Amino acid sequence: MFGSILRRVFGRPIDGRLSFAGRLIAIKNPTTTADAIRVSDSLTPSSASEVLVSGAIRGSIAGKPRRNEEGASDCCQVLAERMRQHGIQVVRVQRPPGPESGVDCTLHCPGGTRQVQVTRAAGFALWRELAQSGQANVDTEPCSLSNALLQTTKDKARGMVVTGVTLALDATDTPWLSMPPVADAARRMAGDFASLGFAEVWLVGPTPDFVWRLDR
Repeated sequence: MFGSILRRVFGRPIDGRLSFAGRLIAIKNPTTTADAIRVSDSLTPSSASEVLVSGAIRGSIAGKPRRNEEGASDCCQVLAERMRQHGIQVVRVQRPPGPESGVDCTLHCPGGTRQVQVTRAAGFALWRELAQSGQANVDTEPCSLSNALLQTTKDKARGMVVTGVTLALDATDTPWLSMPPVADAARRMAGDFASLGFAEVWLVGPTPDFVWRLDR
């Protein structure tokens, strides 16, 4: 059964508006293993994930996929909250005023700013299946998912100037990619993530409890 963490998440203001309004998130064993999560939302895809007894990861998603960078603000918000928990004082999260030009949000901190590029953690095939059928399912091993995260990061690095850029792998709608066993497997490849040249690489799940830095 799911524990007592069943909450409506409103989040912090971003440029004068609120994100995550109406999103319900339930986490099983939130203070220990966090081995299952369900995300229900009337405006974005609903999803679920669990760690099976075998150690495999099972996930599902249903609904209409977001377009392009629609989830960037939510992703940056969750990342900022995780950083605050780690003692990084993020004063403000700001979206660029004009067209996206390699930076999806700026995190303003007392010591300077972090320029964040957001990219979907899941590959194109999943979003195509979701768009075509309205749902998609995943049942695989943590190492397979962590390898996919590394490949996504490599693909992103090839298409942009990475120096000084913080990369956020957005798994807010695909929580199976941010489950603890997947993050553990990815962090064992920290050197591979770090070698790609980004200032930081973060995996961002639906809540701050599912956010992980992968390059160290």
